[in-house]
Amino acid sequence: MFPPHNFEANLSGRLHGARTVVAQGVLDGAAAARVTQALLLLASTSEDDVRVLFALHGKQLGPAFAVHDMVSTMTPRVQMIATGRVAGAGVVAFCAAPIEDRTCLPMARFHLHALRASSPSSVHSSSQSAAADAERQRMRAYDVIAWAAGVPRARVEEDVRRGLVLDAREAETSGLVSRLTMRG
Repeated sequence: MFPPHNFEANLSGRLHGARTVVAQGVLDGAAAARVTQALLLLASTSEDDVRVLFALHGKQLGPAFAVHDMVSTMTPRVQMIATGRVAGAGVVAFCAAPIEDRTCLPMARFHLHALRASSPSSVHSSSQSAAADAERQRMRAYDVIAWAAGVPRARVEEDVRRGLVLDAREAETSGLVSRLTMRG
């Protein structure tokens, strides 16, 4: 057993060697930065597949789009494995991988709920243009989920409005994941 003070460094090194990124907690700017930096580091060392153990939740779309764009444009294949609660903007980020690379553990849950657009980039934005930008971001998020699951955007909008929660099997039948990851 290694000393507790070396635990983080040891774990980080082992995960890097296993080409695995742990993405869990609230999906905010800091979490998006950690995930994208880890992915960039792994991509810079090899083109071998990368696994992301994914359990992120949040309402802000900016960090979700950052993770989504990084995963969807990386040269190494990125396998997203839902390990816990994937909710709100986390669903958008999770959907970056192609369906064959999206799986989940048996106890994973997906929660489609209200999303918030990122703040307008300009201080001088009018409230009308900010509202239009927010709506465009939400529609983009709905499109990402709809395309990934192979369903109409109207269905995604309705599922979000209802706050739909899916267990692992329901996520599989709905098209969010290709299969459950199980031992044996």
